[in-house]
Amino acid sequence: MNKDEFYLSFENKFRGTREHIISSFCNYDGSLNYCYSNFSSPKVLDIGCGRGEWLQKLKEFGLDGTGVEINRSMVQSCRDLKLNVLEGDAISLMKNFDNDTFAIISIFHVVEHLNSDYLDELFSECKRLLSPKGLLIIETPSIDNLIISTNNFYLDNTHITHINANEITFRLNKLGFQSSKPYYINSGPLSKADNMNLTKVLNGVSQDLCIISSISDFLNDDLNKS
Repeated sequence: MNKDEFYLSFENKFRGTREHIISSFCNYDGSLNYCYSNFSSPKVLDIGCGRGEWLQKLKEFGLDGTGVEINRSMVQSCRDLKLNVLEGDAISLMKNFDNDTFAIISIFHVVEHLNSDYLDELFSECKRLLSPKGLLIIETPSIDNLIISTNNFYLDNTHITHINANEITFRLNKLGFQSSKPYYINSGPLSKADNMNLTKVLNGVSQDLCIISSISDFLNDDLNKS
């Protein structure tokens, strides 16, 4: 088994079922509806599309989604589902697109795999490709959940960077994103535990951090937060 096949097998074991992942993307229905309301024929770019759950969600939503993925086994898995996926390094592939092409650029559970320099270059390309009132959506494991940050994060040995909400919003701002909002999503399995119970502290808070950014400042308007 080569490394691409191994990682696909790893994802199938530990990421969760396709149905569960697609269901969890209901968090972003507001963002998708925003696209429909504000763009004509909106396009979405999904960086590190993996097994293609988000692309499948976009397809069901009636949106034009393109994925980029470096893992050949995952690319083939997506293509078997008739999803539009480009194989290769994300930054190299992104350079083939024109400025202001996408209404949404999504990066789900990828940034924790990348070093700081690559992240800056990736975000700079996102800024170039994103429409002025488009959305950059980033999802990553939440280091505020103690079980995630001290145990589950290291289940995947390709994880190299803990993402801090304040640091990443600061980084995006310095790279030219005028508004960035952090949200904690997907509460842990112990979210309904007694508030005084230590297990609530360990694994009751949200398991994932979401950052929604734009190169314009419209997200700073309270009317647009939804």
